[in-house]
Amino acid sequence: MTSILGYEQKIQKLLDANWLQFTHLAATKQTLDMHHWASYFAYDVVSELALGRAFGMVKQGRDVDDYMKAVLGNFWMGANLGHIPGQRKWLNNPISPYLIRFFGGDTLKGTFKFREYVRKAVQDRFDSKQKRDIPDMLQHFIEAKDRDGSSVSFSDVMKEASIVRMFSIFGFC
Repeated sequence: MTSILGYEQKIQKLLDANWLQFTHLAATKQTLDMHHWASYFAYDVVSELALGRAFGMVKQGRDVDDYMKAVLGNFWMGANLGHIPGQRKWLNNPISPYLIRFFGGDTLKGTFKFREYVRKAVQDRFDSKQKRDIPDMLQHFIEAKDRDGSSVSFSDVMKEASIVRMFSIFGFC
């Protein structure tokens, strides 16, 4: 219950920032595309609750670093590659990031950019060992224990954070 109440404060802060943007758009008589703004808000909320840091889409009024595009593209790519045997080996090897950086399309580049964002957020928190007053999902993952009572690995936390982020955002879109 404490975590849920803490989440409410985080969401309210993003709602306030969203309302400030709406007020600015109304004052300058700019068109308000609710489809985009609802998506910006959803991505920021999920990122804040999952990783303790929002993307900043509400604040900037845009898809920051094309993360929305990358997430949706990643689902499209996964759906298509899922029919090819051994497809994970294509993407999860040391050569793929190099090839994608120079020859890949925007979706593939965005996927690696998104993965790096999540890795950095997890690494920063994993290294700091600082507890938050109101834990977010990432904090819960870090404090989790294996069946034998030992602490979870960075790799395990990274997997959980990536899955929660991807599927939570997908559910909001």
